Amino acid sequence: MTTTAAYGIWWSFPLYYVNILNEFGWSRASTATIFTVGLIVYGLGSFPAGILVDRLGPRKLLPLACLTLASGCLICSAASQKWHFYIAYGVFMGLGTICMGYVPVTALISNWFIRRKGTAMGIALIGNVSPPLLALPIQKLISFIGWRASYAVLAGVLLAAIIPLTAFFMRTHAP
Repeated sequence: MTTTAAYGIWWSFPLYYVNILNEFGWSRASTATIFTVGLIVYGLGSFPAGILVDRLGPRKLLPLACLTLASGCLICSAASQKWHFYIAYGVFMGLGTICMGYVPVTALISNWFIRRKGTAMGIALIGNVSPPLLALPIQKLISFIGWRASYAVLAGVLLAAIIPLTAFFMRTHAP
């Protein structure tokens, strides 16, 4: 669920792209740079995410990462300047996604499974291919309530559903 939520929101940027272009009138290149900043932060964030997994463990890191991703969504919903998006999508959502994605999930699976670790990893990382499954609901949400309110709803889902699931039901090690 964490990878589905994180990558579903992360890869939904193209759904928001045209709406942001239309509202602000920025060039396509400078608007696309928002996603580029996010990719750079996401890539460079792998190393600190690994350190955080080692120090905090996935059970503590995942709710914090979810909060970071939700903060990025909320900031995007109120953004009025490009630099707001660079911070919100680039930094908050980039770091939130990597800290909810591959790094903690692979550590978690490694702690739980000795045999069939590859199968478990394959199942856990299905979330990376789930963005197309979430594209239609997110697009419908944008169509019905607008892109700003849609970001706020995504933040609400993260805060109301994903954080409680990761904080209360996840165990770092097998019983």
